[in-house]
Amino acid sequence: MTIRKWNWEAYIYSRPDLKKNWNSPFKALIHAKFVTKYDSYLKPHIPIISTIKWRKISKKDRYLLHSKYKLFRKELMQEPDVFEKSPVRIKSSKKTNQSYVLITHVYFEQNEMRQKEFMDCLDMNSKNPLIREILIYFQKKNNSNQEAFFCEQVLHKNPKVKIKFLKTRLDFKTAFESANSNYPNSNVIIANADIYFTDTLAKVNYVNLDNQLLCLTRWDVQKNGSLKLFFQGRGSTYSHDAWIFKTPFIYNCNCDIFLGTPNCDGYLANQISTYSNVQISNPCLDVQACHKHLSEYRTDYLKNELKNVSRSGKKRNEQRSKLQEVKWQYLVSKK
Repeated sequence: MTIRKWNWEAYIYSRPDLKKNWNSPFKALIHAKFVTKYDSYLKPHIPIISTIKWRKISKKDRYLLHSKYKLFRKELMQEPDVFEKSPVRIKSSKKTNQSYVLITHVYFEQNEMRQKEFMDCLDMNSKNPLIREILIYFQKKNNSNQEAFFCEQVLHKNPKVKIKFLKTRLDFKTAFESANSNYPNSNVIIANADIYFTDTLAKVNYVNLDNQLLCLTRWDVQKNGSLKLFFQGRGSTYSHDAWIFKTPFIYNCNCDIFLGTPNCDGYLANQISTYSNVQISNPCLDVQACHKHLSEYRTDYLKNELKNVSRSGKKRNEQRSKLQEVKWQYLVSKK
């Protein structure tokens, strides 16, 4: 790792607690290379520091929040606004052996480590008995032999997979329309290519997904293989990497937004909640959408695409004014 190739600003952004004392290329590198090795030893001995927001909450509300989210005490005391204080009850259904269709977007990645992460997630999802089919929208950058060989390998190794080709990145409108036309009366998941699901997906079997959209904040895969819920203060509630719904899904809004682009998740939540008769929730505390990005590599060719969040030409700063958070909660079934 060198300062030239390493994105130290992204590292500081991912650790807001370091901004005050480690906000330089050299200091950030020292922290990443040496100090983090002792985090697992030091963190359990550091007392949880509550914020002013937490201290302003009444004792009654503190008790209620503690009782609901006791497994996330640290995040709760740092940013209580991340958690849904009064979770909207989700309609329940009798548990059935339901299955899911996964729609995702993949492209041929030149970086071997990043490509392996995509393939690992695809393998994990293929082995998940709850996922019956995986529809990949493959973005063709060029008609190279490498892309053709990659697609052949994917189809050969994963019998659940079907591939369709696109010239651009997959957008939500295409994904929703594809789900409605190809998979009637089905449970569907839209997810980024570096997301896989654990057996916690079975918890959704108790949920009536009619007119529901579950927007899931991710669980990051750690170097030791453990999972950690993505937490960046209040911003965590705007971040979603997977969406679960049932067809037919009526959205009645502008959804021509590319997956995996800045603010696409918060903007989609705003559009759905404003213009559609759909209840949105974020039961990420129960359902784990696991994000595998240990390589920390981001493709250079995406830089131009990320300038515009939607195919309609809307600029990022225009969409930032129309973002909606979806607070963390457990699945709360209606009795």
